[in-house]
Amino acid sequence: MKKSKLSLVSLLLGTPLSPSSWEKIFMFLFRGQLSRVETKTILLTSAQKGEVASELTGCVKAVRRFEPPCLVLLPFLIDVSGTGGDQKGTFNISTVAGLVVAAAGGYVAKHGNRAVSSKTGSSDLMEALGIRIDIPFSRMCEALQKFHFGYFHAPIYHPSFSSVQPLRRELGVRTLFNLVGPLVNPVELSYQMIGVSNLKWLLPAARTLASIGRKRSAVFRSEDGMDELSTQVPSDILYVERNQIRAVSLNPRKLGFTRAGRRDYGGGDLRTNAEIARGILEHRIRDSRRDVVLLNSGLALWLAGVATTLREGIERSRWAIRSGCAAHTLGALREYTCRRN
Repeated sequence: MKKSKLSLVSLLLGTPLSPSSWEKIFMFLFRGQLSRVETKTILLTSAQKGEVASELTGCVKAVRRFEPPCLVLLPFLIDVSGTGGDQKGTFNISTVAGLVVAAAGGYVAKHGNRAVSSKTGSSDLMEALGIRIDIPFSRMCEALQKFHFGYFHAPIYHPSFSSVQPLRRELGVRTLFNLVGPLVNPVELSYQMIGVSNLKWLLPAARTLASIGRKRSAVFRSEDGMDELSTQVPSDILYVERNQIRAVSLNPRKLGFTRAGRRDYGGGDLRTNAEIARGILEHRIRDSRRDVVLLNSGLALWLAGVATTLREGIERSRWAIRSGCAAHTLGALREYTCRRN
């Protein structure tokens, strides 16, 4: 405990801490060995000064100590997620993109939660689409193998977070746990893409991905502040391969996408967002909402090695929708997860 107190003093004084020091702090936090005041101080101080890779890495490693990820031997295994908080009111782009990736040949271990900063979280959408999110882990992994998509509802797999949930709700501000969430998938991933709503989170998230051993991943933010790739404006991307980080600006015009209006990605309540998702997957919606899904799923397919180029990934995604494979994937998942045995 003395070490945790010294680390807390160092934090308040602005002295950088190592990932191992942060790991110890979060181990104390998850065990309930820090007071409410100490926990609040850590979260608020971190948010005010800006989260750094050492904090994120330490927290991720502490979570993994409590809840080790499971190894699932599948190729092209990826998660597609945003960290939320962009206040854009869009529909669930990354969740729909994940289903398209699965239909196009990738394997998607989607890790998500209910709405916090948006009207509809990915868990809410899954249930609205008729997919049960509370089936046993073994059955969800079987769904992942059979249908290339498994959904892992965060509270089921991360009870360690429950100790800080009341305080997070009380604070009412974003904390480093918003960034940690996508990094602690209960399935051991080889590939990952994460959208963030603030440029300051790009590099810390990229460095953390490099430190936890992803083969290839990407962290991105569109220039209009959306935590998804946009067909409206260019997006800033950090590609991470092993320990190498490369910065790229992605211009959607060069990929043939026409400019979309800000409202064109707009979502609504749960019923509206579910209808948009079904419309895209069933090839009934063919406007800019489908296009933004194609761009995001295309990048995921390239990252995971299903496609050799981003353009090929986009075309594979387009085929998955046109051919009916995306709608079939949704229907198969709904039937499988709702089956009693």
